[in-house]
Amino acid sequence: MDGLARGPTIPLMLIAESNPEALMSTALRLTLIGVVTLVVGTVIVLAIRKRLQRSAPLDDVFTLSDLRAMRARGELDESEYAALREATLGRFAASGEPAEPKPPTPDPDWDR
Repeated sequence: MDGLARGPTIPLMLIAESNPEALMSTALRLTLIGVVTLVVGTVIVLAIRKRLQRSAPLDDVFTLSDLRAMRARGELDESEYAALREATLGRFAASGEPAEPKPPTPDPDWDR
């Protein structure tokens, strides 16, 4: 031996021969634990995916500045610009973000 004290090892077949009900009971419990773990893990992963998809940033939408530039370059006509502008304003209104940043208001006492 390698010097390590080891307990007696009982082959699985001997356990099955001596008490097959205990082996089946253990196998059934382990199978149920595996199935429950798999189902719970799947539910958790799907919930996380759904939450991430819902909270995706609005990176792929146009800003009003983008739309104005596209209209100036001739990529959009007036009707397309108006439709996209309304859609953009509606999307920002639904998200709670301002569509266009407000310009800073000048301070009347700044030059004093």
